[in-house]
Amino acid sequence: MRENLVNGIFLDNDRFIDYGYTDIGEHTYSTVSIAINGTGTLVKIADAIREDAGYLPYWPTEKNPEIYDDDCWYNYYIKIDGCFKGKVDRYIEFCVCNSAQDDNECTYYIELTDEEQTAIYERIDQQCREKFEMSCEELLAEAKAELEI
Repeated sequence: MRENLVNGIFLDNDRFIDYGYTDIGEHTYSTVSIAINGTGTLVKIADAIREDAGYLPYWPTEKNPEIYDDDCWYNYYIKIDGCFKGKVDRYIEFCVCNSAQDDNECTYYIELTDEEQTAIYERIDQQCREKFEMSCEELLAEAKAELEI
């Protein structure tokens, strides 16, 4: 399921970038959270995480081929963190939206390997250059300046 993860990462054209920061010990690092599209690979991984937690998936699965939560959707976010040079953060965050189940508005995490972090960073960097005419490092610098870190 994860073999297509990196190639399934696309910036969401309709949503925003959010600047923030992370404190680690005595150091403060700028962060940039970016909304990404929910491709088939991401939905399958998110569905598996929700099923493991005891909830119905968004799409039919082997476990739940007949009963699923097709009124819900997932919002996905990935974070670029100034303390991880050349990598995205250790996870992709997703939030369950419009579900009638108890996990509506809950946030889950798709853990990433070191290799996935680096490959996704490169992919996001390329897309940021195309969409915003800024690299990930330039976005982090802009976040740092804007937040006066």
